[in-house]
Amino acid sequence: MRGVLILCAGFALTVISSDLLLRSRKIQAALGRVVIVQAIGLVAVVAVLSHSHELGLVSVVIFWSGAVLTWFGLRSHLESSILLRMVHMLRERPMTGPDLIARYASYYGQAHRIDELQRAGLLTTDQARAAMTPTPKGRLIARLVSRLR
Repeated sequence: MRGVLILCAGFALTVISSDLLLRSRKIQAALGRVVIVQAIGLVAVVAVLSHSHELGLVSVVIFWSGAVLTWFGLRSHLESSILLRMVHMLRERPMTGPDLIARYASYYGQAHRIDELQRAGLLTTDQARAAMTPTPKGRLIARLVSRLR
């Protein structure tokens, strides 16, 4: 029982650390850093649990992998949910449909999305041609996502 508590507490601490690291950035924009934080947390938990033989390494890794993937999926979904953001905006005050769409566009319109893609290193702008192109990282992610369909 003590091992399970250590495992859960260790994971909770890495989630809190990841959230602090992200601040207002999207999880996809700082994925590398989040992976490092999660890996450090896993190694620390494995080191602590290696002295008590309550939980095996395989059990810890399976739990951690599932927990990280679940947290990532939920966090990513909540960050990108247009409907959830609109409902949140409606909590502040009633709006008409066009007002809500205009408010959403001002909060997270095309310029904001492009800026986020550039900060994440997925998109670059060629000033000479005034054209946007994906970076090698952006092309890799697009290829990986296209295989998921």
